Amino acid sequence: MKVENYILLLLLLVSFTKLFGRETDMVLGMEELIYSEISEDNIELATSEIEVMNETLSFIAENPININTSTRSQLENLTFLKSSQIENLMEYLFDYGPMESIYELKLVEGFDANTIREILPFIIVDKIAPKHKFSFKNIFKYGKSNLTLYAGGTLQKKDGYLNGKYLGKPFNLYFKYYFKHRDMSFGLLGSKSEGEPFDFHYNKGFDFYSAHIFFSNINKHIKTIALGDYKMVFGQGLVFKSNSNFSNTSIENTIISNDNVKPSYSTSETGYYRGAAIQIGGKKIMFSLLSSFTFYNKNEGYHRTESDFEKRYKSPSYMVGANISYNWRYLKIGISGYYDFYDKCFNTGIDYKFKIGKFIFSGETAFDKNFKFATINSFTVVCNDYVSLCTLFRYYPSGYFTKFGNAYSKNSHNDEKGVYIGAYIAPFKNWKIETYTDVYRVSNINNSLKKPFTGFKFNFKAIYNPNENNLGYIRYSVLCKEKKSYITYKHNINMNYKFSIKDNFTINATLSGSIYKVDSLNNSIRSTYGFLISSNGNWNFYKGIFSLTAGAAFFDIPLYDNSIYNYEPSVHFRYSSPQYYGIGARFFLLLKFKPLKNMNIDIKVDNTYYIDRNEIGSGNEKIKGNNKTVINGVFSYKF
Repeated sequence: MKVENYILLLLLLVSFTKLFGRETDMVLGMEELIYSEISEDNIELATSEIEVMNETLSFIAENPININTSTRSQLENLTFLKSSQIENLMEYLFDYGPMESIYELKLVEGFDANTIREILPFIIVDKIAPKHKFSFKNIFKYGKSNLTLYAGGTLQKKDGYLNGKYLGKPFNLYFKYYFKHRDMSFGLLGSKSEGEPFDFHYNKGFDFYSAHIFFSNINKHIKTIALGDYKMVFGQGLVFKSNSNFSNTSIENTIISNDNVKPSYSTSETGYYRGAAIQIGGKKIMFSLLSSFTFYNKNEGYHRTESDFEKRYKSPSYMVGANISYNWRYLKIGISGYYDFYDKCFNTGIDYKFKIGKFIFSGETAFDKNFKFATINSFTVVCNDYVSLCTLFRYYPSGYFTKFGNAYSKNSHNDEKGVYIGAYIAPFKNWKIETYTDVYRVSNINNSLKKPFTGFKFNFKAIYNPNENNLGYIRYSVLCKEKKSYITYKHNINMNYKFSIKDNFTINATLSGSIYKVDSLNNSIRSTYGFLISSNGNWNFYKGIFSLTAGAAFFDIPLYDNSIYNYEPSVHFRYSSPQYYGIGARFFLLLKFKPLKNMNIDIKVDNTYYIDRNEIGSGNEKIKGNNKTVINGVFSYKF
């Protein structure tokens, strides 16, 4: 390493020394870090995936990744890292060998001060130790257990309980136990939602159970064995992908470039595989073989009524599949395929990725049982630390069918052609801009679409982050869709600023507005408006044993079409982003208690009050009155 590089490392050491004292705070704030990766388009899927990402980051914080022995699979668990940053880090290690200090990260292209500050709690720089041997003795000696209990529900009675349609009690409930070691994971959970019965007539206690045993790094050739419930993704997700993309703000976070099989910790009753999987291979070649038998339907909801149970288990699936991939320094290529014995369908695809200098090209092309092919391809240019440009093209023809794929799309995977263009710019110190435009076309005419239609979404976000105590952003987006005989435009603007006073008090303020415009075919135009203002404050006291957060929101959003989502803090491992429409106010109080180092007890109470209605909701979910109060509680213990 050159002399000037050593001088730079010394300066970095001085400037980052204060960060180590704040690692715990940053780990506790990871929920908001993940929230920044979520778009409104997939907000309904967020809760279950946030559980998994929170627990994954929590485990990594307790068992940091050694940069010098890290793999792409490990680094992609850090959701705030871009694809290009991971590629640049891998290339740096290849060119210069193991790092000598954590501050050497500044020498890697794309790693600025904020990125390093975010990644610090999750990594270490250590010597490359001799490869360890798989040992059950070490697993049970050094592994850690976690037990989580959750309960919550709405205090007001909904019509579904009053008319006898709902078969269960008005509360959510789940338990989750998992044991984790870097070489093994075991998990068991049971859950029920509001209105679902907890009995042995309709259910076997809980409505949903999940369990897994997962082994890693068994020997030189066997990399992974998964038994029970697991998740996986290969290539861009055209053939296999069980989780959801949260970010549209940066196309680099939308692009999938890693092949992996992971255990499923989620309480979601969809989006997982149940069976067995094994991965065999070395540094360059990996072979994956998998099987799955499930009953869930992607569109299946709650099991609250007699009719819900009549529809249950109506969509069986027995699948076997495989993937083989080759990874080299600048090149990755893989082939995936499966056959489903119930639907008698298959998909086969080839994925690819290569890097030349500052250019990254990746994609996947697949075909179904009718030999209709679909393709998704992306091209990224990382000009420097301040500018990067990305584009993604997708082609999903009418009639194309994929049962287990979940690649990026705006409308569907069987009738969509689209182009996505995104950019990242850091024009000034402490400022960065993320923007994208996504244009897509749907051709298949159906009950809701009278003619072929071209839709688009534009998003612009400017972020101001001068230090770890201040963070602000402004976001504007517009979404154009066609609905039957008219076209809609929804404009959203959101301004947020968060700052800390000393180390134990934080204030967060948000102002949001929406404009919903309808343009009918006879050229008549109408527009509606809505706005929301919210704020919350957090106080950590008594040596961090207690944390109290209080918040309020006031909204004037007369129509559902103008509805606004607004993130707010919640209990551990739960995601909260209420949907606001109507006229009223919302208040919440969140208390977090840490009686022991490895124990957390959280309680949250929120109340929404409307002044423009005497009923809330509709159908079985309707509440008579203008108040809705929800209580949530979580107990978590690590041992």
